[in-house]
Amino acid sequence: MMPAGPAAAPPAVTFTRVGLRRGFLAAQGMVPGVLLYGMVFGVFATDRNLSLLQAVLMSAFIYSGTAQMAVLQGTADGSLLILPLVISVLVINARYVLYSAAVQPWLVAVRRPRALASLFFLGDGSWALSMREYTSGGRDAAYVLGSSVACFAPWVLGTALGHWLASVAAEGATSN
Repeated sequence: MMPAGPAAAPPAVTFTRVGLRRGFLAAQGMVPGVLLYGMVFGVFATDRNLSLLQAVLMSAFIYSGTAQMAVLQGTADGSLLILPLVISVLVINARYVLYSAAVQPWLVAVRRPRALASLFFLGDGSWALSMREYTSGGRDAAYVLGSSVACFAPWVLGTALGHWLASVAAEGATSN
C-alpha cells in the first residue's frame, strides 16, 4: 500500500468577466419563460390597480413569482393586511436562505459587495445553473452573478411590459 500523498488543493475561487459572461450566456435558455412569467405578473398587477412603478419595484425587491402572486391574491378583496402578506412572502422566499448557504463556498472567497450583489439577484433558475457549474468544478463565482442577472432583468422587464400591455388593452376597451 502506497502512502497517500498530499491532497490536491481545491482550485482557487475567482470572480472574472469571463465567468460573468459564461453565467449570463448559460441562463439564456430560461429568458423566454422568465420574461413571459414576468409579463403575466405585470398583467395581474395592473388588474389589481398597482401602478407601473409599484409592479416593477415589487418584481425587483420581492423577485419571486410565487410570492408576488400570493401578495396579489391577498389583496384581491381590496383589503391590505400587511403582516399576513409580509409573513407569506418571508415563508415563500425562505428557500433563498438555503440557496445562499449552498453557494456560500463560492461567495465566501470574494469581496462582500460582489457576494451581496450575487445574492440579491439570485433566483431559482440561476441557483440551479450555478450549483451545476460548481459541482462540475467551476470556481469562477462571477458565474453566479451572471446567470442571476440574466434571469432578473427579463423578470423586471417582463413585469413592465405586461403592465404596459394590460394598460393599453384597458384603454382600448374603454375607448370603444
